[in-house]
Amino acid sequence: MKFVLATDIHYISRQLTQDSRLFEETYLRSDGKQMNYITEITDAFLEQVIQMKPDGGLILSGDITYNGERISHIEMAKKLERVRQQGIPVYVIPGNHDINNYRAFKYLSDSMSPVENISAREFREIYADCGYNQASFKDPFSLSYIVCPDEKLWLIMLDTCIYEENNMEEPSVSGGTIRHETLSWLDDCLYYAYKHNATPLVVGHHNLLLHNDVYNKNFTVNNYEELLELLARYEVPVYFSGHMHVQHIAEWKTQGREIYDVATSSLAVYQNQFGIINCKPTRSISYTTCRLDMENWAAKNAPDNDDLMNFKQYSAQFFEKLTYRKEFNKLINQYYSPQDADKMAQVIVKLNLAYFSGKVDNVQNEIIDSDGFKLWLIQGTGTTKRYILSMLKPVLQDNTCLILFSPTAIRESLE
Repeated sequence: MKFVLATDIHYISRQLTQDSRLFEETYLRSDGKQMNYITEITDAFLEQVIQMKPDGGLILSGDITYNGERISHIEMAKKLERVRQQGIPVYVIPGNHDINNYRAFKYLSDSMSPVENISAREFREIYADCGYNQASFKDPFSLSYIVCPDEKLWLIMLDTCIYEENNMEEPSVSGGTIRHETLSWLDDCLYYAYKHNATPLVVGHHNLLLHNDVYNKNFTVNNYEELLELLARYEVPVYFSGHMHVQHIAEWKTQGREIYDVATSSLAVYQNQFGIINCKPTRSISYTTCRLDMENWAAKNAPDNDDLMNFKQYSAQFFEKLTYRKEFNKLINQYYSPQDADKMAQVIVKLNLAYFSGKVDNVQNEIIDSDGFKLWLIQGTGTTKRYILSMLKPVLQDNTCLILFSPTAIRESLE
């Protein structure tokens, strides 16, 4: 059974950004999301899903919208309906941007105007046909639920967000947690799945494990130890997350047991990829990434747009330019010479391109041998230097694929 998994699309309705210079300035100062083409990215992705025909369905693991604008949610639900009409189930959970977000704005020429956001109840209503109406089990204390696409396969969609704490002073709480009542509910469900020899696929927005030593605040579930202990107790081998926008696989091992946290990168950020999960219940689970095929969509829908017709190149250049400008200016303000600042900024550009794609191993030696990296080692200070070293610190591997055999299959092979 095959699933397509995407996360952190951050879709926003064009009605809220039309011809807004302020919106352009906002996303160009941000974290690399290609918001200028987010409608095209979303439409091209959903068409690609329809062409792939995943029999398990499409999973969206949160941050479906830019900042929880009601109109953005409604438009996205209509787009997802086209997928469902092709016989492909759709399953969603919220991210920290999606519910009760006080940053929901319409972007005017040089100002912002608040627009309507949505509540947790409204999220469930808008996406009723994207998991909630199909659920075999629903958590009464959160937006978590479980669907059973096969009697031996349980898809557990966990709501990890803290949207009830959002207010004008803290418009969108970025951290996550699993409510105590939800943990108890999950314990009962996992026990039932374990007794019936069903394979659980667990999906949440926030990370289960630590993925980066430097940038880690508000990424990992606050009470991740409790969730980790629960998953280990019932021999759940893998958890799928998003939130950090980086393609990365973290591993936890203890007493002969291991659990992986597969963080899929943002569809809106280079290299605009999503995950494919193939599951053979009680046998194996495999994960790999797939890039957005914008060029195929553009050939039919926007043949005159050079950016979209050459999207892979455009996407890389967009991310490179944004990263370089930000880091170069920061270094110049720290009184580095333009020559040294250029070399040092180029290191961050190359590392970020690889890190966000899950392929740091491809550039590790080139980075370490570069003049810019040597300058970072000798002259660099602060958070950016620690961030560079953190990207190179782990045992480097391809973070775009994973193959796991279920505990049941292992036990049977030993017998």
